[in-house]
Amino acid sequence: MRINDSPVKLNVQTQQLLKRLEHEAAVLVRVHASRGSVPREVGAWMAVFAHDCLGTAGGGQVEWTANGHARHLLARGGAAEQTVHYSLGPSLGQ
Repeated sequence: MRINDSPVKLNVQTQQLLKRLEHEAAVLVRVHASRGSVPREVGAWMAVFAHDCLGTAGGGQVEWTANGHARHLLARGGAAEQTVHYSLGPSLGQ
């Protein structure tokens, strides 16, 4: 898909993602739900590539853990959709 062919106006970050996906595999990490005070809103996302990321899912330990899991999936050749829950707190060494 070419970005310019889309009838929907895409934000810059989404355009960058689509352009990179033409040549690189990525794992999408998305904030699915939240309770209490959190650094990012539901729907926030980051795309994890083999050597860097685009966007942020909130930073800190939860993002670092999700990033490592995503890179593991990329190294194995990717994976079908899966949901992994990360909760802020002692389980992440916080």
